[in-house]
Amino acid sequence: MNFATWDLCRRYLLIAKSIRRRNPTQDGEEEIRFAEARIRALTSDPDRAKALASALKISSDPNDERLIQWAVSQLASMHTAAADAELGKYSAALNRLPAQSAERRWLSLLPESIRSPRAR
Repeated sequence: MNFATWDLCRRYLLIAKSIRRRNPTQDGEEEIRFAEARIRALTSDPDRAKALASALKISSDPNDERLIQWAVSQLASMHTAAADAELGKYSAALNRLPAQSAERRWLSLLPESIRSPRAR
């Protein structure tokens, strides 16, 4: 485990403890699960664009929406060819789904410049 990963995990424990103390409800536990999901994504690959792309799922689970929104936002804010390529791959995968597929709703999360195959 490299130092950055170790430090992130150490900080996560402090964050989880703080969240539980301030919000000992189901909402607090949901915040902790969201933090865990972001940490899993960020530590999945040393390349930030690839790590964020690991959170881009084609899923019918509405619980995935917040993580997908976060990953899309992070990738879009990078303004790099690698990040745009990851968003483009996700868009292409979504565009291949049947038009009536519930999973196509994730397309609306993507920046307009990435959303349509014709825009690229």
